[in-house]
Amino acid sequence: MSNKNLDDMEELISFHERFNKLFQDEQNELASQRAYTWQPAFDIYETEKEFVIKADVPGVKENDVSLTVDNEVLTIKGERKPNKDLEREFYHCMERCFGKFTRSFVLPTTVNINNIRAQLYDGVLIVNIPKREPGVV
Repeated sequence: MSNKNLDDMEELISFHERFNKLFQDEQNELASQRAYTWQPAFDIYETEKEFVIKADVPGVKENDVSLTVDNEVLTIKGERKPNKDLEREFYHCMERCFGKFTRSFVLPTTVNINNIRAQLYDGVLIVNIPKREPGVV
């Protein structure tokens, strides 16, 4: 193989390595950002009389959750705050995330938004959204 071909091959490998490093750095940064954001898991199901939304929010206090309805959109906001001793303790491993979260759900026109109920029980937020009686507008 000539020196020209060898130089071209080395340049191509160098470019490939720089490209991979750039992509890898971006992926690592995105993974790092995901590691420090928290989005609780939500389930939504329907019964004959209501829609139910459940969210896993362990460690969230009732005062740190709010529900609003605006233009038939239910918005749930909350925050899981870190332990107050966080800065004084030396963690060997920290996998639980903290922070604010927001989720919005478009409500069907068949629900009664005036009677939405929410409760926080054993780290699970349960939102009951009753359906309107048939024929009631």
